Amino acid sequence: MVDHETKKQQSLSKFCINCGDKFASGMTKCPKDGSDLMELRQDMIGTTFAKKYQITSILGEGGMSVVYKAKHKYMERVVAVKVLHKHLVADAVALQRFQQESQAASSLSHPNIVTVYDFGIEDGQAFFVMDCLEGPTLQDILEKQERISSQEATSILVQLCDGLEHAHRKGVIHRDLKPSNVVLMPQEDGSQLLKIVDFGIAKLMPGEDGKTRQALTQTGEVFGSPLFMSPEQCMGRSPDLRSDIYSVGCLMYEALSGVPPLMGDTSFETMTKHVNEMPLTFKQVGPDLNVPPALEAVVFRCLQKDPDDRYQTAAEIINDLPATERPAIRNITITPQAHLKPATKKPTFVFPTTVVLALTITAVSSYYLFFWKGPLSDNGTPYHKFRWNVFLTLADSAAKTDHNQDAANYLLEAEKEIKFFNDRQEKYLKTLSQQAEIYGRLADTDKVEAISQKIIEVKKERALGDLERLSKILEGAKTASALNKNMNDAVVNFNNVRELAGTLHEFGLYSQEEELLASAVEVYKRALPPNDPQLGDLFSAMGRCYEAQQKMDLAGQFFKSANEIYKTAAPGSVKSTKGLLELGIFEKDQSHWEASKQYLVTALEQGRKLSDPQLLSQCLNAYGDWFKQQNQPKAAQQYFDEAKTVVHKKI
Repeated sequence: MVDHETKKQQSLSKFCINCGDKFASGMTKCPKDGSDLMELRQDMIGTTFAKKYQITSILGEGGMSVVYKAKHKYMERVVAVKVLHKHLVADAVALQRFQQESQAASSLSHPNIVTVYDFGIEDGQAFFVMDCLEGPTLQDILEKQERISSQEATSILVQLCDGLEHAHRKGVIHRDLKPSNVVLMPQEDGSQLLKIVDFGIAKLMPGEDGKTRQALTQTGEVFGSPLFMSPEQCMGRSPDLRSDIYSVGCLMYEALSGVPPLMGDTSFETMTKHVNEMPLTFKQVGPDLNVPPALEAVVFRCLQKDPDDRYQTAAEIINDLPATERPAIRNITITPQAHLKPATKKPTFVFPTTVVLALTITAVSSYYLFFWKGPLSDNGTPYHKFRWNVFLTLADSAAKTDHNQDAANYLLEAEKEIKFFNDRQEKYLKTLSQQAEIYGRLADTDKVEAISQKIIEVKKERALGDLERLSKILEGAKTASALNKNMNDAVVNFNNVRELAGTLHEFGLYSQEEELLASAVEVYKRALPPNDPQLGDLFSAMGRCYEAQQKMDLAGQFFKSANEIYKTAAPGSVKSTKGLLELGIFEKDQSHWEASKQYLVTALEQGRKLSDPQLLSQCLNAYGDWFKQQNQPKAAQQYFDEAKTVVHKKI
């Protein structure tokens, strides 16, 4: 019997990609901030992922990924499996950031940093495996008790800096330190072990060998959480480890006082304050706050605007704590970082050096702001990116206060900046999506319809651009050897090819889809094992493409080829069942009744053995429709009723 609370939780099947709160399945927008709602992922619970991780529950979900609690099938270890959302696997930037999060964390080995054990791509899903941390975040604690004592804060500060010192020496900058990324795990002796988590936007610094490692983001991009971002991050400049030290100051300030050090009405205002203002002292925040002067001095040195005026390493922070408050087990020797110069007194320049320097800085800054186009994946000058961000922030603020016409005007200004970008229309689509929402609030149906049509055209244009790029990759791989770079590029882009084929199909661009899939089949037959399920996916897509073009003989051949692969490589699996169902429906539509019945019956038998109510419901409805078309209404209704029961049980 399912209790009321469990039913309530099960009914909350969507979450906000911004605030993380859960909502009912019928909602599309978050009532708190207007952000899009996404479906909670329940499909993996109870399954074995990557052949060794038994998924037991969902620990959390965000805009990029979902984190499952799992048990290693052979080692009996409880772990957390972080899986990138399927729709982002084809996004090269999202996949790169996800992969680099695992690389950044797995390169670290320290008691105060989450441990990563495994990374890979399984069934088209990128994932990595890490510690399953049982304990609240610092954010959870602050929400319950507002602030913590100086003694607790010192213990947290020491462990946090100890972990950061290790990360920095390994060349990893976290860049998103905040209370929700600090987990406190209760220990048997009553103490708490701190773990730093979420290296999703970490940056890898130049290594000791002088070779520059790949960075997750480029200069000019603004990443992080505004309440805890350093001034240089707010201005889109390239951060170093001292940016993390500023974030440590922000985090400790809130832990000790109960309020963020600097906060405006909008994200943009908050970032401006970080650039230009210093926080109030603890006594100004609350006369009852009893923060030792030495600890306050440590926090405020972390919060200096100029990176040269802050601590230059995390180890310096620990060594600057008073001996009476510093845990006895800590005795860290400071070794200056090779790539950072120690803070020095700034020289006094005299004419004409000042003039030359000013002109140089002006020229370089002007070039950077107005002419430097940034990385190829996100072309556009920092100046125009900044203006676009400002107008979107203003539109968001206006919409939250129901000033929808003002929001529409700001979004029109943001749209004007789009012509300066070349980012696969990502910013353009985001702007258009928000415009459609605002004009919907204004009940201007004509503009909503016009914008919706514009979105379709932009997506088509982007798909055709992707088609040109991927076609070149596949063409280069047609005659390449297995170890050739062209073949490697093709293998890496398999999911992009499959996703693009689906997009082209959605827009009715069947001839382009056929051209892409034909090249893909030719290449991947050579690159993949003969019975690889991924080949089955391609054959199935090819069948749908030919079916849409009324080329039924070819469609049937490819559906059957896909089914044979699934039956051999993954008998009784979800893929096999879906293949049988698809083939059964196809044969039914061709009035091949006996063949259709055979496939549908087998699909239904397999579907009953799987823990996938949605798939079972589809099998039942398809078989019920078979009876309906055979003029057997009673038998048809029996299967239709059972399908409803299955869906009802799921809900």
